[in-house]
Amino acid sequence: MSMGDKRMPVDCSLDTVINGKKDGKDNMSTESNNGHNRERSSTINSIENISISPIAGITYNKNRALESELKAHDRKAPNGSKSDNGVDKPTTSHSEEYAVEGGMSSSTWILSDILQTLGSVKDKEDEGAIIDKGNKLVFLLRNNVTLKKDIALHNLVMKVQFLLYHEVSEVRALGYRILRYVIYNYDSLRILVHYKILIFIIITMGTNSTPVEKVEALKLVREFLDIPQGAECLSIGVVKSLLAIVEEEELVLNISDDFKRVCTETVCEIALLNPDLVFHSGGFEVMIRILMEEDSDVASSCLVVLLKILDCERSRIYLRNGYDLRSLISIFSSYDVEERESSFADNKLRKMAFLISLFLKSWSGLISLSHNDFECIRDLILNLKKKNFKIRDTIMDVIYDVLHFKSASWLEKSSLGDIIKRLNHYTSNEEYSFNYKPVVESSVEYNLMNNYLGLLVFILVKNGIISLLVNIIEEDSESPLSKKATSLLVNIYKMAHRLLPSELIKENLIIPAIIEERVLHGSIFKMEMFSRHALNSGDQDLDSKALKSYIKSVNIESKSYVDDAEFKIMVNNSKVLAVKEYEDWDWSLLFSLIQGPLRNQRRFDEIIEKNPKFLKRLMSFYRPFKYRFSKIPISNKHHKRYINAGCQLMEMLLSHKSSQRYLMCNKILPQLSEIFAQVDPYSGVSAKEVFLSRKKLENTATFGYLKFIGVLSTTTEGLSILDQWQFITCFQNIVQESCYSEQNNYLIINLFNSIDYSIDSQIRTVFDMAFTISNLKVRTFIMNHQIDKLLKRKESEFFAIKLLVNKLYDSHDGLVFKAIDKLYDHYLHSDDEVLTFIIGLKPSINILARTIKGKELLMHFLKTSKGFRFLESLGFVDKEFEKWSNSGVSAYARDMEDLIYSIFFPYFAKQDPSKHIQSSLINHVLESEEGLLYFQSSSQKVLIRKIIYTIAPLSSRINEIDSDKGTELEENHEEYTQLVSMLKQNLWLIGDIASSRYGIRFLDYLSDDGFDSKIMFDILQVFYNSSNWQLRGVAFYQLGRISSTSEGMEILDELGWCSVIDNYKKPAKLSYPGNIMKENIFAVGINNPYRSVKHYSLFSNLEDDGESNNLFNEIETSVLENEHITERILNLIKHLSSVLSRIVRKAMKQLTLIQKTSPQTFDNVGLLLKVVRLVDRGSYKLGVRRFIFELFLKTRALENLVKKERRKT
Repeated sequence: MSMGDKRMPVDCSLDTVINGKKDGKDNMSTESNNGHNRERSSTINSIENISISPIAGITYNKNRALESELKAHDRKAPNGSKSDNGVDKPTTSHSEEYAVEGGMSSSTWILSDILQTLGSVKDKEDEGAIIDKGNKLVFLLRNNVTLKKDIALHNLVMKVQFLLYHEVSEVRALGYRILRYVIYNYDSLRILVHYKILIFIIITMGTNSTPVEKVEALKLVREFLDIPQGAECLSIGVVKSLLAIVEEEELVLNISDDFKRVCTETVCEIALLNPDLVFHSGGFEVMIRILMEEDSDVASSCLVVLLKILDCERSRIYLRNGYDLRSLISIFSSYDVEERESSFADNKLRKMAFLISLFLKSWSGLISLSHNDFECIRDLILNLKKKNFKIRDTIMDVIYDVLHFKSASWLEKSSLGDIIKRLNHYTSNEEYSFNYKPVVESSVEYNLMNNYLGLLVFILVKNGIISLLVNIIEEDSESPLSKKATSLLVNIYKMAHRLLPSELIKENLIIPAIIEERVLHGSIFKMEMFSRHALNSGDQDLDSKALKSYIKSVNIESKSYVDDAEFKIMVNNSKVLAVKEYEDWDWSLLFSLIQGPLRNQRRFDEIIEKNPKFLKRLMSFYRPFKYRFSKIPISNKHHKRYINAGCQLMEMLLSHKSSQRYLMCNKILPQLSEIFAQVDPYSGVSAKEVFLSRKKLENTATFGYLKFIGVLSTTTEGLSILDQWQFITCFQNIVQESCYSEQNNYLIINLFNSIDYSIDSQIRTVFDMAFTISNLKVRTFIMNHQIDKLLKRKESEFFAIKLLVNKLYDSHDGLVFKAIDKLYDHYLHSDDEVLTFIIGLKPSINILARTIKGKELLMHFLKTSKGFRFLESLGFVDKEFEKWSNSGVSAYARDMEDLIYSIFFPYFAKQDPSKHIQSSLINHVLESEEGLLYFQSSSQKVLIRKIIYTIAPLSSRINEIDSDKGTELEENHEEYTQLVSMLKQNLWLIGDIASSRYGIRFLDYLSDDGFDSKIMFDILQVFYNSSNWQLRGVAFYQLGRISSTSEGMEILDELGWCSVIDNYKKPAKLSYPGNIMKENIFAVGINNPYRSVKHYSLFSNLEDDGESNNLFNEIETSVLENEHITERILNLIKHLSSVLSRIVRKAMKQLTLIQKTSPQTFDNVGLLLKVVRLVDRGSYKLGVRRFIFELFLKTRALENLVKKERRKT
């Protein structure tokens, strides 16, 4: 039976490839049949979630008919009927047949019947009957997933193998689908390979088969990847067939863009599992080309796969340790002048800039670009010499992004930005951002980020970035590009002095010589240098409020002293004595009088004596029951002026003894007291219209009376006045009543917002009462708006902390959590005195432990002796160490790495870098001497000692697995992953210990030969020699953390590492190799990945595939009919791989002629296998592959191949 292009009858319709649907096993990426669910890739595009919809052409004609037939089988099969293997099988109910585990006896009986029926119709060429029976078989296998384990797979494959060479494409698709449902382990894959299934897949991918057939063939290939070590069973021919589709640039019938995308994803996935196979298939070249030329989410997948490949020594050899990635830089060199106006060229330039920045911000990427002392980076920045604005601007964008100054402004609105948005939307990630988010400066991750950035700055400076930027500036100092270069140079210079050791800056004269000779002559740089020195001087700015207060006092003092004549003129010109209407008064002059001369007691006494009417009229204006000030509407454009003048007046009346006596005798105080008494439910004072109602407060200047109370609360004298006139009692009663009613919420909120709490008085008691017993709205307002103000002022800081600690016991969880957050956030920006005060209040550890920040605050308690004793007495330390022993180290290491990733890659971040994560328990415990004694006497020291001494053996085993070329990468995948994870967490543990105050002393206590001899040597070995590049990065971070103490810096100095100290001569927690100037610290070579011994067969890449070898021997020794024609055909097929189209056309013409004159020649199985092997080993485009394989489609070659295998079996 031939394998032609005949189509199905009309009633068997087809669906093309549709992306995005899921249907159990029909997903492109499924879980393996035995439940094996491995993480094969971490591509940005989430390969595991890519799916192709079920194929409607291979659906059940009538499910009801099938169900009725299954019921009929139940009725036919008597109790105790025999299955195929003769075992007694009891019948089951219809409901059990659809169960996953039940109904096995009946299902086995039905399977046998379907296979027998399927064999009986195959010779009748009844496509409809074949599809009907095949669909029933698939339905049965899908609903009885354990049935496949009882199937004799050899027999089943032989019964359905004829489907694969059927002339109807949909029947062939059905064959692939059945095979996909019967494989479940490695042995089942070997059986498929034995029966040459891979040859059929290669031919399907290379011919003009229908979309449904191609989809099912691709699904079968992906099913190989779901089986442990299944990728080993694939061949170069299969990978090349996928690559031919991926590389096809022209529109091809039956190949959609979605299908090409999934083919690319499949090759990426195979690359992670079996990079050797993809390399020898030319797959990595295609991935790099896609990375450079295509602007799609598939390119993102290729990028992440390449970075993943670089991590492992055994896989990165296929990229020559990253040397092949130097082509990413080539676009900057080849960007032609003629292309400047091309938007395509600009997009490609920006895309390469983005990719380079991604590489430079990851350890795998940075080390892969370190060949020949960072030759790639040097070549990149040397392009700044070109007189090309776009190249210069783009390269500076790369450096801005890499050094964490700011991300590229064009990224979000570019096609790359669209891809990033789609990817994050696809993964439901809402934490991503196109801009860098601030990192908590006191956090561990901030120092880790700076350590890596310092290394990048040094690499750039070493390779000449300073002089290149200076040249751009000197060309035209006024151009936008020059200003950008100026800003970049200044930032690099600042970073170099802040993040790098003086030994690497001054001794080698990298920067100062250039600055002195070529930069200091520019006025712009003089200003920048001045700002740098000012920044590094260590002087702290005065508190802004204190500065404003000082300026105000100086201003008032200067206005206070005026002569008699001038004072008289000012009083008269104010018009207060002349007219009663306040609109006619000169309020500017009144402000000057109130803020100036009247604050002088002599002048105040003078005006009382000579012009008593002045103050009487002014005070009368503000008295509530005169209804002048209180009636001014908010719509009056000067209402704020009147309120501010009243506040200044009250402030003046509190400034000296005479004014205080005047205020006490004035009617304004009893009237103010009365309007508050109107609101007090216990005062007995009532009014038809309450003076301080919400309506009046919102619409009139009555609101100013609350401001006046606020002014009185700023001084001891004012507070005494409030107490004397029963204001505080009124406030207490109003607050107490707010517990049951929200009527006065507006008054309470604005009153407390106006009052000053700097002085410890009864006002604080009232405020505490409001924060404790008032209704939820008042308490929430105080939490959201008042507490932060109190925390910022030194006078009320501890009062606010006490309020927050008391708020931990609030009935509303939301307020409790906010109180915890504010306590923690305030501590981060304060000194240890605040922490000691919080500990002294003895907050509930159970309540604090309810949130992440609360747990972190408890960890900081451990840093002080008082806090450690407090927590230890409550059993907190022992309990937390029990948790830490189980999962604390691994969870912390994983969280830290995720956070660092989010810092450098905000567009893929899954957590906010500004949100500080919980620190390690052991780090905080070792901050106090009590914690050190606790460790030395506890059983935990045995566990920690065991962990720190596993660095060397773990690293050795990882290197051993990486260097073992005799085993496939996937065989040791699980062990390798576990070892890497374990070593990472142990390194993080040592970093946590060593960065604490007493950490080095504790490590010395645990070490037989001292911390500086054994453990440090092991960490340095990981950094310099580990085969896993991510581990080298982790080791680098921990070496920086070891420099957190003076003891750690001394140890590193003895081992040849340079540490950084800040302006206060304290450790900056940054450290770098001392030989970084003279040597390439990564020492990465260029390895040859090509194999010369192992042969990849066209059936699979298994070295012990005896069947494949036997078949090749048969091919070589068999006598083929018409040998001269056969040799002619093989030679012409070789010519089809020529790069000259003339030769290809001539070979095609001659092959077509041979097919017409001697069609029987193409029936020969030996010829078919030789042709497949040629295609397997050669490089043929998709169109040529189609031509070659279609020579055999209408022949009996595939049928003869199947029958030959069947006879042998």
